[in-house]
Formats: sequence, C-alpha cells, structure tokens
Amino acid sequence: MLHNNKYIFIQEGTVVSSRKERSIPLNTISETLEKGISGTDAERKIGIEGLMRVRGAKATRLEREKLRLSKKLGANHPRVMELTNTIEVNRGLIRDLEVQRDHAGTEIPGVDENTWILHGFVRDKNFKGIPNLTVALYDQQGKWVGQLGYACTNKTGYFKLSYSNMRDDREKPWFTALTGKARQCPQVFIRISDQKGMLLYTDKQSLTPEPGRVDYREILLGNEVDACKPPEGTMRPKPGTEKPTTKPSSQKEDQGTTEKPGK
Repeated sequence: MLHNNKYIFIQEGTVVSSRKERSIPLNTISETLEKGISGTDAERKIGIEGLMRVRGAKATRLEREKLRLSKKLGANHPRVMELTNTIEVNRGLIRDLEVQRDHAGTEIPGVDENTWILHGFVRDKNFKGIPNLTVALYDQQGKWVGQLGYACTNKTGYFKLSYSNMRDDREKPWFTALTGKARQCPQVFIRISDQKGMLLYTDKQSLTPEPGRVDYREILLGNEVDACKPPEGTMRPKPGTEKPTTKPSSQKEDQGTTEKPGK
C-alpha cells in the first residue's frame, strides 16, 4: 500500500490509521462479527413476528368480509372468488414469514477443527416444521452409523447432530483429522423415522462428514407424522414400500426434496 510516498505492508488483522498502527487479534474480530450477526438475526426475528401479526389481522378481516359477501352475493360471485384468492395469497405470505422467522431464530452453530456438525429443518408439504422425528445417518449398506449419534426435531422441525473425535469415541474415532488434504471420510445418508421406527425419508444426496465442517439440510416430507425415538440398527420401511437395499438411494420413500438454503 502506498502512503505518503512510502510503501506500507499490511498484515492480516492489522489496522492502519493516519496516526499509528495497531494490531487486533483475529479472534477478537471474529467474536465481534458473530455478536453483530446474532444481534441482527434477533432484531430480524422481532420484525418478522410483527409482520406476521399484521398479516394475521388481515387474514381475519378478509375471512369476515368473505363471509359477509357470500351471504349477500353468493359463494360463486366474482367478488367472493377474488377475496378467496387474496386469502390464499395472504396465507402463503404468512407461511413464508414463519419459515424466515425460524431461520432468524436459529443460532448458527460454531465448529472447531475436530468437530463436524449437521443441522437443518424437517417440514411438511405446507412448510410447517415437524417435531419429534428421529434424524440419523446410515452408511451405503443401510446400517446406522451409531458413533455419529442421532437427533430429534424440535417444535420448529429443527435438528442438530454433531460429532467430535476429541469428545466422542476417543479411543476409536469414527474419523480422524488428518494433516494436509489426506481426508478420507466415508459417505453417509440422512434417514428420518417416526416414533414407531418407520422409515419416512431417505436422502439421495450423500454427506461426507469432515472435521471443521458444518452441513445444512432442509427436508420436505409429504405427510404429517409424530414423536421421536432412538434409531435402531436398520429402519423399517413404511407399509407398502420396498425393504431397505444396500444402497439407500435406490429404495422407495415418501416424496420429499432436499434443499440448501444459505443459512
């Protein structure tokens, strides 16, 4: 950098002013940014909840007006049909706001060089979070990778699963943080089950757990289901579907999609 006809070499984490040069530790910068992001998300959640209240009040008014006009003009009158369409649009907006509220209220998990984290949401076809489901990881032979544990979805459908080779299975870690680029971690697949252990969903997109990494998934299920239990060695498929094969991606499951939003 050229300053007052002299070259000044700036190192990472260094702030240069016209008066003097001072160093700021990188961890201080990181903590400051994290606090700022956390505060922004909290404020955003409050704002979204305010919009939801406004939309909720509007929905009530629209329903009352629709009822009034239906009695006066008939259910098939153009004005009533137009109100019906407006009500559906408003419902969609409320649904989208609920999703955004859940995102804003979810803390971004921190991770160190020895830890891998998988987190995300499980929702129904109406984008409502589904609670009390079991989220676990299975290998290519369809066996539960017990060392990676399992997670249960909360009331918003959120789940978080983490593994650390410094905390879990210290004597025989499932993966080892190797030096350089020599990381060879087995691929795993997400499976979701209900309280009876019935298989509801198998992700066709594999995951490769690696230390120092955070993976995120949003999964949509076709049907509403309930309560959580620990996974067994293998999952029983839903009645009428094929039994698990050696490759989870080839078995049948409820129609669902997996996305990767930027959360």
